Amino acid sequence: MNNSIYKRRRSAAAITSEETKTKAMEENYEIALFVFIDGAEGLDCPSMYPNVSKRIYNVVFWVQPEQVYCTQLARGLVPIWKHEELFPLGKPGEFRGFLNLEVVRHFSKSDPGTSNGQVVVGRAQIPLPWNLYKKKSGRYGLVRFDGSMLKAEGHVSLSMQLKKIRRNSY
Repeated sequence: MNNSIYKRRRSAAAITSEETKTKAMEENYEIALFVFIDGAEGLDCPSMYPNVSKRIYNVVFWVQPEQVYCTQLARGLVPIWKHEELFPLGKPGEFRGFLNLEVVRHFSKSDPGTSNGQVVVGRAQIPLPWNLYKKKSGRYGLVRFDGSMLKAEGHVSLSMQLKKIRRNSY
């Protein structure tokens, strides 16, 4: 009888020790978002925007407003970036939200309202994936302001995936 009590106590201690090790390991990891932005299409349709001469774009994107990332510049009616980014979101459970992105046209002379020559030509807000390591990819619709109204115009192709990374390894 004493032997069975000893075994129960020993197994309970082993479980507690395993939980402590698991918790310590979890504290060394955080969740990061891997984003791959491929390209866009349907931006500044030439028949609707004939005054747009330079079609040079990039994508500005973020999950948390204090951590903003951007692609390099790409030229053309169908800009291709093939941009990869891995950025931390925090501990598991701290990061529900959206990937926010804006496609920006640079060196614009046709939009007199901008003083720096940059014009947002499309925006999207895409829900983050729910599961670790499950890739979410697709062609996502963009909206842009047309006067005081929102207008659907263009698409951006991207994929994203949540990954567990060692803290401070990025």
